[in-house]
Amino acid sequence: MSQQRYAIDISRAYHYDFEGEAPCIETPQCTSRTYAFQTDEGHRYIFLAEVFDDTPLVAVKFYRASDAESNDKYHVLTCHRNPFRFFSTIVALMYHEIICGLPSYAFIFKGEPTFKELTVGTKTTKRCTFYVRLLADFVNSSVYEVYEYSSESTMLYMNQKLEQKDMDDITCLLKSYGYRC
Repeated sequence: MSQQRYAIDISRAYHYDFEGEAPCIETPQCTSRTYAFQTDEGHRYIFLAEVFDDTPLVAVKFYRASDAESNDKYHVLTCHRNPFRFFSTIVALMYHEIICGLPSYAFIFKGEPTFKELTVGTKTTKRCTFYVRLLADFVNSSVYEVYEYSSESTMLYMNQKLEQKDMDDITCLLKSYGYRC
């Protein structure tokens, strides 16, 4: 078997569909752009790009559609036969819809703890560490500066093309959500 099969290759991503945009329910003052894709195992996944109204920032989230009503939807492990194709899809969505689609925006994501990490109180989650490594090949370090909020297991990719006022607005917004900037 070729080593290529076990690499993140966005050309091998699952087909995804844009399902629409609407005011975000979970996060005030932003619009949620919803995308969906289905895995080989038959699981449907929802990918959300929450675009803040007055700040050039996008929050990235995804979860299994069957867990949509659960308060724990972001803590569930994906457990796929082909995790490389699954994560190629996540990276493809981030690359095409955020990095290329919103080139003057910063983006942020949180590596939510697994149920096991919740019980032991882990601050920097394995997911956060994994996502940072996953994005390293696709995010241009001359365009984005990476800020880690390890106590929240969150990563901010600050777009260096932003004006200082926009960067300050993002910092102020994050402080309002409890991040120590």
